[in-house]
Amino acid sequence: MGSWPRRLWLLSLWDMGPQWLRGSPCSLLNFSRSEKDALETTLFDIQHRLAQVDARKEQLESQSQALLLAKEALQVELGSVRKQTEAEVNRLEREKQLQAQKFSQMEEEAQVALRSRQAAHEEDVAHLQREKEALRRELEAEREELLRRLTREREELLAHHEAEKEELNEELTALQQERDESLLRAENEKQQALSLKES
Repeated sequence: MGSWPRRLWLLSLWDMGPQWLRGSPCSLLNFSRSEKDALETTLFDIQHRLAQVDARKEQLESQSQALLLAKEALQVELGSVRKQTEAEVNRLEREKQLQAQKFSQMEEEAQVALRSRQAAHEEDVAHLQREKEALRRELEAEREELLRRLTREREELLAHHEAEKEELNEELTALQQERDESLLRAENEKQQALSLKES
């Protein structure tokens, strides 16, 4: 009989109590001090393992609380990123509106200049018309370029925001999965220890 099975056998004899001791005098004589010490050592080992499992459980519960706090911090950070993105988008929209107003004002000024020159000399009308058309094309080209740039920046900001959001969600999912696996391992270890104690 090996050391560990013999300890289990001694533990089963111990559980039978004084009734077994009274009914088996010969067995009582064979129950040596070393075997009693082995039985007590076995009980101490089981209690020690149960204490380790409880300590591990407390550690995992503490880690779980830390994960919850980390999740809350990530949510706060995500909200901050979202607000910053919205603020940047609003700024770009305002800039686009200001550029549109500038274009409208410049076009109006060109109209005023045209009317003024028409009053001064009829011959300048054609020349002023060409200036107006050139200015319009230039401003339209600038406006289109600005709109393209603003649209591109807005799309880049939104894409960056979505990428950060996805990364945060993946980190959170990984942390939760790691926590669940740790809790499951701890529960299995505790169940195994309890099974040994009941044996």
